Amino acid sequence: MLETCKRLKINVREYLLDVLPQLAYREMRPEVRDLKPVAELTPEAWLLARPSQAQ
Repeated sequence: MLETCKRLKINVREYLLDVLPQLAYREMRPEVRDLKPVAELTPEAWLLARPSQAQ
């Protein structure tokens, strides 16, 4: 995942600060249904969801 971030020129710290809490919350609260699908948390999908950062 880190190498993918580097390849896509994603700020790794910013990515992890956004994604890791979402993954942790998913584990703690599996009954919550309106969470982003895990596929949307991959570095590529994360970057595409931020048009100002997309290259």
